[in-house]
Amino acid sequence: MKKHICPICSTSEFKDFRGRINVRCAECGSFERSRYLWSILEELELDKVEGDILHMAPEVGIAQKLRKIYGKKYRTLDFEPEIYEKTNLNIEQIDLCKDLSEIKDNSIGAIIHVHVLEHVRCNVTAVFQELNRIIAPNGYHIIGLPFMEGYSKEDFNPELSEEVRLRDYGHEDHVRVFGMEDWDLLYESSFKGFNKIDSSHICNSEYLERIRVPVAALRGKMSHSINVWRKTS
Repeated sequence: MKKHICPICSTSEFKDFRGRINVRCAECGSFERSRYLWSILEELELDKVEGDILHMAPEVGIAQKLRKIYGKKYRTLDFEPEIYEKTNLNIEQIDLCKDLSEIKDNSIGAIIHVHVLEHVRCNVTAVFQELNRIIAPNGYHIIGLPFMEGYSKEDFNPELSEEVRLRDYGHEDHVRVFGMEDWDLLYESSFKGFNKIDSSHICNSEYLERIRVPVAALRGKMSHSINVWRKTS
């Protein structure tokens, strides 16, 4: 049995990226968070949820697999659909600051977004609340966020330099970071009526090591973590 494997494309070859050793799949280009995401999605019974599956800023390799599984029930969306023009994903345009209000309550079966909300230039608590409003009972909210040590912060100033954003927010085009210290205080209330699902039975430490994901991701508050919430009412 291969020691390491990409669960998305099944290759065992990985490449270094920005000083990090063997973190990017040599075949499909996936990073740790994408491999963790796919491993969880394989186990969730998304075909049984009521309503469409919305995947924001979809990872191409994962999106192509989900489209084959769920067909028209699976929809891909992005603020800038044109960046996907070389794919066959048929990306819909969405502005999370404006367009969610047009979607009916309890109408969406699942929402997937990984490293998206750090780009959104509006009240992110309101975005969480709107996303959770449109999820149907028993539906899923599947999230990956760029958690950093310390406290959450944001800055929408368009004149802030890329150097400062990279230093303070982790990337040249991020407008916020989610702090490990105050996430519960600032954002947990947005998930009232949801249960957080423990995914460690799906991806235990041994499995994460095999797909080259840091075991620390199981704690739920780091850049590679994937958190799953299910609506109860």
